[in-house]
Amino acid sequence: MSLIFKTNQWDEAYIELLNRFDFDTISSKDRYRQCSEFDFSKKNHLYIVIGSDSGLLIRHAMRCKIGKGTRIAIIEPEHIHDCIRQKYDSLLRKANRGKNDLVLSLHKQEFWIDEVFEEAENRWFTDDAVSLVHSLACTEDYPGCYYPLSIAVNRVLSEKRTRFLFDKGLRQYTNHMISNAADSKRLLPEKPAIDPRQCAVIVGRDESLATSINWITKNSDKLLIVALLEASEQLLDAGLKPDVVVCDNPGSETIHMPRSEKIWSDVPLLHSSHVAPRIVQQWPGPSSVVGKTPQWLNSNSAIMAEVVTGRMSSTTAASVCLTLGFRQILLCGIDFCQDISQPADPQTQLASLAPLAEVSRETSSGVHIGSTFLRLMAIQEMETLAKQANQETPVIFSLSSLSIQSPWIPTRTIDELFLPDQKLDIRTIIDCQQTSPQQLDELKSNIPTAIAGFLGVRKYASDALRSIHKVFKSQSQSGCRQCFRQLDKLQRQLPDYCHDFLHASQFNEGFELARLDPGQSDEASNELTRLRKSLHYYNNIEQTAAGYINQLNRLKTRIEFREMESDCDTRLEDLLNFWTRDNTPGRALKLRTLQTGRDSSRCIDPADADADADADADAEQAIASSVQTFDEAEQLVDDKRIRSDNNRHVGHWVKILLYMHRSDELGELRSLCDLLEHPDWHYTALRSFCRGLIAEMEANEGQSAAHYQAVIDYCSTRMESTESSFMELHRLIEESLLRLTQINTKREQTEAAQLTLGMLCELFPQYTVSYATLLASTGQTALSYEMLRQRILETPDDSEALHLFEKFDVDLLNSANSDNQYQATVRDALSAIVGDVKAKPDLAA
Repeated sequence: MSLIFKTNQWDEAYIELLNRFDFDTISSKDRYRQCSEFDFSKKNHLYIVIGSDSGLLIRHAMRCKIGKGTRIAIIEPEHIHDCIRQKYDSLLRKANRGKNDLVLSLHKQEFWIDEVFEEAENRWFTDDAVSLVHSLACTEDYPGCYYPLSIAVNRVLSEKRTRFLFDKGLRQYTNHMISNAADSKRLLPEKPAIDPRQCAVIVGRDESLATSINWITKNSDKLLIVALLEASEQLLDAGLKPDVVVCDNPGSETIHMPRSEKIWSDVPLLHSSHVAPRIVQQWPGPSSVVGKTPQWLNSNSAIMAEVVTGRMSSTTAASVCLTLGFRQILLCGIDFCQDISQPADPQTQLASLAPLAEVSRETSSGVHIGSTFLRLMAIQEMETLAKQANQETPVIFSLSSLSIQSPWIPTRTIDELFLPDQKLDIRTIIDCQQTSPQQLDELKSNIPTAIAGFLGVRKYASDALRSIHKVFKSQSQSGCRQCFRQLDKLQRQLPDYCHDFLHASQFNEGFELARLDPGQSDEASNELTRLRKSLHYYNNIEQTAAGYINQLNRLKTRIEFREMESDCDTRLEDLLNFWTRDNTPGRALKLRTLQTGRDSSRCIDPADADADADADADAEQAIASSVQTFDEAEQLVDDKRIRSDNNRHVGHWVKILLYMHRSDELGELRSLCDLLEHPDWHYTALRSFCRGLIAEMEANEGQSAAHYQAVIDYCSTRMESTESSFMELHRLIEESLLRLTQINTKREQTEAAQLTLGMLCELFPQYTVSYATLLASTGQTALSYEMLRQRILETPDDSEALHLFEKFDVDLLNSANSDNQYQATVRDALSAIVGDVKAKPDLAA
């Protein structure tokens, strides 16, 4: 392939074979300005660019604004790379001169992975800050070399993004282990002596459960029923009470806890150490831990018995049954069949599939749906466990041929089973209790030592980073050699001084820290490359240590919380405040089993805590959302995430404020109002809404109405400036109009109430019946009748509208006139907020 540069009328040299006529008719400066994908102004971002457009894209990157902390990595096929490198090498060196990190770099297709990701790939994937940009030459691809390059780069990015998700999950596992240490520390005994005829059935929630649920219910006195937490609702509906509930889910947002009044308060919960803390803290019954525990949480490592568990709830349940010594373990309602159209070997499937990045929900088999890759990982884990258990004599069976299809998990029919006369009493084996006060004291005494260890790790990393930054600042060769000597010394001292705490980062495999290379003094790479690798290595150590220190401090707070629960002199109000701040409002359910021996007048009865069950459920749902606690609220403000166009945060703030209002938390509302002190528009509107709620609690109706009207005015201004959509602000608009209507009705300001309720009805059709009732009570029966008729035509199953519609006197309607002037007033007021209401979506749907 002959690469010859051609010069156009703007004195720009480009290779005609790659770009042909693109730059004959328009200059590269104007061409790139027209394309938004060539904007590199985002901060802390990695742009991977396929092709350099004969080097003109390098010139463009030098001219345009590059965001702080951002890197542009351009990839070219080998023969093109050499040609571009020869012409633009001096320009690339100029772009990176005096910088701590590379800003603009050119890479060969063969070496780009090591050169771009050799330092710290998680640095880019943490905030999904990786973008793939296709140059103009790649889009045209006249020589046919860029399309295969694009496919290869895409595959690598997909694999690394999935690897990062696994690493992120492993970090979450370890954080949850630390948080859960204050609630449950009892471990399962290793293979107690039980009758080999005993039979355990693991119950999931998938479709095959229906084929065996009646048989399980009939023989519940002979079967040890081990239910996955996700199957609780199905078992409650069937009237079947399990003996044990198992959960291995680190993501509380994917678990829907059963209704508190129905769940079993005497059934033990067996969970892994890394299960979501909210599940353990709100389970009303006893609990016990299975799985690994970080040894540095307890000085006596001898008691840290380990039970090998998988990452799925079903695999954990099977491991529990094997550990207890069961010789018949039945799987029911756990469906993860392999796709018979794919190769039979899971390893082959794993190697051939391009994994997806995100996951969405967890089924009872524990696998996150979202990619075939992750589903096959789950199958492989269960198959590995079954292969080991069934190697000599089959122990694990499937009750349905419709569920698991695996050569290592045979199917056994009901007639082939032999059942004992009476099932095992699990309480004779598992002592499920919360961590005792003595264990809490022991755990609390070890926290300062662990924190001191991580502080030592952070200090060593900070010293190394300080030396590296000095070298970058001075650019002296002697300072570079001195820095390398100090880094070598630190690298030798770090494992010796705090071995246990450093390797706590590698407690779960796959941590980036375990893969990073800090650089060696005898390596062939140049000094600048080694400095950059060391910079990311020690920066990662410093951040990891800081994360563990934060988790240990949270554990210390949880231990103090547990001590408050067991203290007879603790006031109910203090506990309620702690539950709210700790994101565990359902903790009151568990306190009934914790308060044995306390004064009965001080015990908490959930039925007495809040008479309105619906409001209570709504409060729990609001608190279970992603930004509930004050710490998270402060972080939300600090990060300025609320100022983005992502409407989730505005809606979540409204939920938080309403929950505090329902809970009569006047002091907490005022604290949140202080947090919202910011000139940005979102904060101003939410602060006004919060002040309206505070004024309501202080019985100041006039001031409250003024604040809600201010919210409406803010929304009107925002909508008129076209900076926000109706969908972004609908929750704030709805709550403000609703509360303004209630205040006007209470103050007998009928006309004002009709106006605000009419606006609510136009925006949210579910208020049609309320608005029609108010109109009818003021004599506007024709308009009320017409609105109800239209509502019934659009929503025939609205029973309230039908019931009210049947009460109208048709003769009276014939003599009445519709108040068109009033209806026009409502629409005029509404248009000030959202424009043409006819174009607005039906949010009731």
